[in-house]
Amino acid sequence: TLEVVARSMHQDYLRRAREMGSAGGMAVEWEELTHEGRESNRLAAAQISHGLQQVGCALIPLYHWDGEGFGFSDTELDTLARLEHERWYEERKAAGWRHGEVRDDEQKLNPLLLTWDELPESSRGQNREGIKALPVMLARAGFEIARTG
Repeated sequence: TLEVVARSMHQDYLRRAREMGSAGGMAVEWEELTHEGRESNRLAAAQISHGLQQVGCALIPLYHWDGEGFGFSDTELDTLARLEHERWYEERKAAGWRHGEVRDDEQKLNPLLLTWDELPESSRGQNREGIKALPVMLARAGFEIARTG
C-alpha cells in the first residue's frame, strides 16, 4: 500500500510541477528518482494516515466509485498542509539541506526550507493545493478518505 500511494503521490507532484514549469531533482519520473527521492515520497505517503487521523479521517479502500467525492474544510487543509510541510522540512534538514535564496540540489539549498510560519503565503497555498488533490490522487491508487467521527 505504501509503495502504491508513494508512486501515486509522486505522479501527482510531477503533473503539478510540469504545469507550473518547475524543474529540479524531484521533477522526474519515479524510475529516475534518486534513492533519497523515492524515500521522501514513501515518508510522505506514510504521513498521510497520521495526518488524516489528526483531522478525524482515515484512509480506506476505494468503495464509492461514483460518489460525490471528499472535500476538506479550510481548517483541515491548513492542518494537513502544515503537517506535511513540517515533515518535509525535518526530512530535508536531517539530510543536510539548508535554506538558500536559489535552489541548488548540488549544494542542498532550497528557498522553501523555512518553517511554516516563515513560509510565504504563495508557498503555503501550493501546499494546500497539494492537500486538496489528495482525494483524487488516492482514488487513482485505489483508496479514499472517510470521516471517522
